[in-house]
Amino acid sequence: MDEITEIVNTHTFLSAPAASLDRIEITYGKNCVVLSPKDKQKFVKQLCDISANHIRVNI
Repeated sequence: MDEITEIVNTHTFLSAPAASLDRIEITYGKNCVVLSPKDKQKFVKQLCDISANHIRVNI
């Protein structure tokens, strides 16, 4: 299983449709996913809390 290594802000519109362009990009292994969580800060904190590895965060 690939672990999350980085979470950064992004305003890309190239991902799936969302109500907001204020999104985060999550990198894991050689892959990434773009999300637009309702409460970005809380979502990122929860990811960091459950991760066994250090996650670089730049939001």
